[in-house]
Formats: sequence, structure tokens, C-alpha cells
Amino acid sequence: VLPPYLVVPLTKSDELDWKRLRIILDEHTRTEPERKSATESISPIKPRLWVPVYDPNVTYIAFDRSNLTCDAPFPYHSEDYPTYADYMQNKRGYAVSKDAPL
Repeated sequence: VLPPYLVVPLTKSDELDWKRLRIILDEHTRTEPERKSATESISPIKPRLWVPVYDPNVTYIAFDRSNLTCDAPFPYHSEDYPTYADYMQNKRGYAVSKDAPL
């Protein structure tokens, strides 16, 4: 059994941030269409959800194209996986075209 926790915003001086709490409570009373409209008005980029083929239990949110291809260097530099295409082939067992967009 885990003890209950309360997560609240704090100020830089480690005190309860009452102003932020009031904003959160006010925002919570918005209807779903109002929240959606507010979000769309501040972000011109529409987020996309995608699920990788190799792990259907994971969902990522992508906000824009990366303009990279599978031939781009893999971020965790490794001799085994020099590119995303090599990683997908060797680690995950999926053959992808090196010119496929990420």
C-alpha cells in the first residue's frame, strides 16, 4: 500500500502557489470544446499520435515533421546502429528504406 500524495505547484520559495492553483481550478471548469479551442488557438501545429510497429503499448506525440530520413545518424551513437534504418533492422527486425521519413 502506497501512502497518498498530493501534487501541487510551488513557488520558487517552496510555498504553495495559490495564484497558479486558482488558474488550474478555473481552467478545469472549461468544457471540452472550450479546452480544445484554447489549445488550437495557441498552437498552429496540430499534434499527431503515433504508435511504433515494434511496441504497440507505447504512444508518442509528434508536433511536426523532423525532416529526417531513416539514413540519419542514430542518436545513441553505437557501432551496431549507425543509422535509424540499421537500428530498426538489427534491433527490431524491421526492414525500412533508408530514404523513408522519420
